Amino acid sequence: MNQHSKNEVRTGTQLRDKVRGLVRDELLQAAESIFAEEGLQTAKVESIAARAGVSVGTVYNYFADRKALVDAVMESRKQDLFRRLQELETQTEGRPFLERLEMTLETVLAYFQSQRPYFLLMLQAEGAPSFKQALLSAPDPCKGPFGSIFEHLEKLMVQGIAEGSLRAEDPKLLALFLAAISRGVSLSAMADPQVPNDVRERRTLILRFFLHGAGPSGPAPKLRAL
Repeated sequence: MNQHSKNEVRTGTQLRDKVRGLVRDELLQAAESIFAEEGLQTAKVESIAARAGVSVGTVYNYFADRKALVDAVMESRKQDLFRRLQELETQTEGRPFLERLEMTLETVLAYFQSQRPYFLLMLQAEGAPSFKQALLSAPDPCKGPFGSIFEHLEKLMVQGIAEGSLRAEDPKLLALFLAAISRGVSLSAMADPQVPNDVRERRTLILRFFLHGAGPSGPAPKLRAL
């Protein structure tokens, strides 16, 4: 085979790989939307194929079964969010805790707002029986769909405690509290007009509650011993 023929073969292979990658991405986007709309447990492969404009057979050419498609969607988005948080961690290295916390929360809230189908999918995955079973048997309660967020926040909590901006509590527990508040407010913002739609307003609301609590200013109230 001459050099010209080799180049043609290489070009043809690269083109096929590119087309295959584009089709796979289109299927993942369609699957993400359908899973969010119809539910992880009830969404049909036929609906995904129709949304992507391909046949059902094409879907199975790329994914062995429905579970493989779910796993691929979750992994793709999890990696995307993980990369964003990693980049943010690098960009803000050396800055004060409160500044990094504000930037992190704004990034996460903006991601949830721009990737609404994936956010709903993450919530559904948390409630899925298979995920609950895996969570109960896992040594770390902060794994799963929101794992990269927990991991990033936990590192920030360690910095906040070291700087004296936070009490010396378990950083994993603090990360869990902040993630839970952010998740709940983000979900409420989709349906409740009273919740700020602007990401920065929402960030300020969440941080004020997390850092200062819901009680009045002044000495902390005495709690009844259990």
